[in-house]
Amino acid sequence: MKKILLSLFTVFLVSGVFAQKQDQTATDQNKATEKYRAMFQLNEEQGREMAKIVARHIRNTQEIQSIKAADPQLFLKKRKSIDMGMNNSIRMILNKDQLKVYREQQIELRRKRAYKELEMREASASQIEVEEAMAELYLIQ
Repeated sequence: MKKILLSLFTVFLVSGVFAQKQDQTATDQNKATEKYRAMFQLNEEQGREMAKIVARHIRNTQEIQSIKAADPQLFLKKRKSIDMGMNNSIRMILNKDQLKVYREQQIELRRKRAYKELEMREASASQIEVEEAMAELYLIQ
């Protein structure tokens, strides 16, 4: 009897934690989608496509979290690949006027990355620390 009750308790506890993770993921997805929708002034169709792009990015990023501690270099390569894929997908759904805004955002990101890299190198940060910081600054904020 104790084993059954303990098993039921464990199932309910795990399902509650899983539901919270899903809720957090959905919240993150909605925030990111709305940010991009406002930034690029997306129409309904583009908004739906952006929601798919953001969901795919979040899902792919979560899938590689397990290798972060074991192999940081591989993690960073995969993360950069995922981020590049997201940027390419975003570019594909934008019209000419929206692409101008996208390019301006990319120029600003390049400036931020250059400044951050210089700052970290002056502080004698390791190569992996610099790469991690650059990965954080890859996507439009």
